[in-house]
Amino acid sequence: MMSRSNMSMDGILIFVIALFLLASQPHSSSAEYRVSYGPPASGYVGGTAELSCRLSWLHNNAYGYDTIPSPKPSGQWFKLQAWFQTTIFKSLDKRFSVAGDPQKYGCTLQIRELKGADAGIYEYRLDGTEERLVKKQGILLSVYATPAISTTTNVSLVGQPTMVHCEVRAKPRTTLSLLCMEVARNQTRTSFLWQLAMVDIRFPAKRGGGTCSCTLHDARRNLLTSSIKQLYVQDFPSLHVEPTILLANHTISIICHVFAYVPLSLVVHCEENSGQTSFVSATNDQTALSYLNFTVSAQQSGTACSCGMYKDPGKKLLATTKLDLDVQCGFICLSLFPCCL
Repeated sequence: MMSRSNMSMDGILIFVIALFLLASQPHSSSAEYRVSYGPPASGYVGGTAELSCRLSWLHNNAYGYDTIPSPKPSGQWFKLQAWFQTTIFKSLDKRFSVAGDPQKYGCTLQIRELKGADAGIYEYRLDGTEERLVKKQGILLSVYATPAISTTTNVSLVGQPTMVHCEVRAKPRTTLSLLCMEVARNQTRTSFLWQLAMVDIRFPAKRGGGTCSCTLHDARRNLLTSSIKQLYVQDFPSLHVEPTILLANHTISIICHVFAYVPLSLVVHCEENSGQTSFVSATNDQTALSYLNFTVSAQQSGTACSCGMYKDPGKKLLATTKLDLDVQCGFICLSLFPCCL
């Protein structure tokens, strides 16, 4: 009986020693690390986005959960691509950086100078883990475009009604502002959903044009993104005749010209026998010039001449300028001879 009792005591002692040795093993070898993400991230082209990430660990032994910190494991960021392939950021360029306090197991990814191609699902994976992305894991990054500015017409004319429109897919509680030639309008979005924010202004175009800027601010008036568009306002063409005094049976020139902010064409036309036309295409910030030469007769006094300004040669008519010819006789009329032959 004593031998059996001694054997059972020895077995209990061995079991206790085994538990002690098991409990004394380094925690890092049996710690279970987990990755947790923040809410889906978003940003605008050219802006900055932050993908919140944090590592946590637990180690369970016979006495409960350990509280002694374990060494932070190494890991890398992956991005989900088409056909479920992944791209690993082995060497992050200057736009990507991993932030966070190592003592707090930070693994947050910061992306600067956002591009549209940065949108997608990202996952932080510990070294040695499975390479395939687990379904419903990772964090979604949405990248939105900058505000788009457009005008009602391709070419704004002096004094003509002009509307400038700006739109962008905006966050809730954001303010979209449009400023053109010292005229501003604001529109605030307070929805709890992402939506298309739009704002426009209507005004008579002024000579010389100006710059239109569209900005998007958050509820604290922090600038999220902006766009700038140069608004060119095209003047009407000028039409005149040389010489200033028209004499019958003399050659005259009908001249049309305008300073062009956009590529356009001018066409000069006179009725009756002067149906010839000529045009010239102007490039940006150059003078467009068109003219017509012919010999005028006394019968052409009162003839209407016009200059048409086109967006493209022979296509969309933008404006027309007109004048009437005033032809005078070049000699004193005699009763025996007809005047201005």
